[in-house]
Amino acid sequence: MTSAEHLADRASEHTGLTDFGPDSWREGLEILVRELQHSPSVTDSGREFTYGQYVDALSNRLRVIDYAKRHPEVSEENIERPLVVLGMPRTGTTVANYLLDQDPERRSLLNWEAVDSIPPPTTATLRSDPRCVTKLDRQRETLNALIAAGKGFPHWEDADGPTECIFVQSQDFKALLWEST
Repeated sequence: MTSAEHLADRASEHTGLTDFGPDSWREGLEILVRELQHSPSVTDSGREFTYGQYVDALSNRLRVIDYAKRHPEVSEENIERPLVVLGMPRTGTTVANYLLDQDPERRSLLNWEAVDSIPPPTTATLRSDPRCVTKLDRQRETLNALIAAGKGFPHWEDADGPTECIFVQSQDFKALLWEST
């Protein structure tokens, strides 16, 4: 058995940071942990895998909070005319994001950086950042394993492709992502 506090401690140990910012994340994580612990259909390995995802989300949250504290000028930046894609799951929002990403005048949030945000990539290294390359390699391994096993493909987003804000929202433990997991 684990707790939200234990998972937060693991994230702190992993990052060396302790400031999670506002406590808005805590209630959602507590609910998710409680549900995961009492679900009879979850295997021990599945439970540990999901706990690892929670720790990863908390770790990124810690790094983002720390970065924002050390770089207060970030909150003063002006984002002119952002485009926001809204839609229910399976309605084409990913396709819309991929189409918008083709515009060289726009900057999309990429899959890899949504979950490993700090330090922020530069525009020049957005798709060549070592974190992106590492995630692409891991994805290729997963893809090859799925093909070899004759398995169907889940919803797939390349590490260097645009993604949706659900991964950023997941760090507050209120995103639909966790329920679907």
